Amino acid sequence: MPILLALALLLIAASSLHAAITINIKQQGNNVVVTGFGTANTMDLGAQSTMTIFPGVISGPGFAAFGAVPPIDGWLYTGVTGPSHFGDNAILTNLPDLTSGDVFGIDGGEGRLIVPENYTSGSSLSGSMTYTNTDIFALSLTPGTYTWTWGSGPNADSLTLTIPEPASTAVLASLAALAIVALRQRRR
Repeated sequence: MPILLALALLLIAASSLHAAITINIKQQGNNVVVTGFGTANTMDLGAQSTMTIFPGVISGPGFAAFGAVPPIDGWLYTGVTGPSHFGDNAILTNLPDLTSGDVFGIDGGEGRLIVPENYTSGSSLSGSMTYTNTDIFALSLTPGTYTWTWGSGPNADSLTLTIPEPASTAVLASLAALAIVALRQRRR
């Protein structure tokens, strides 16, 4: 009997787990590299429509999408809540120099999840994009962690986009702090 109880508890725990999509936007040398992976539970999402997806990041309205070049059709599901943007409010279209992987992403301004056409809920997604000779600020992105959620109970899911502070900015901030401390100590 203890084995059956353990199996039942394991099944209950597994059914309460939810999938998630993670997107990371990082400064790597002179390039900005965007990677994304995960799965999406689309069971509780609303109306679905088809749209031609151009890979890239448009920060103003909170749009980030992976995809191959040339553009490809994807499905957009409604019912997503979260931030409307993750950069300044300028509507800036930034096409990447390199892309690979599935069509997926977020349209935070419209509350929509983007997945490949004919996507099966729970299937794996992955992709990457590289913007050469630029930086996070030139792409009008604001460092931070942004999360969108949808569904409830066993169908609850999320997409998290992370933009770390570029190392050069963090180094400059640290140097400025050290300079202030040194000036204060010098005055004493």
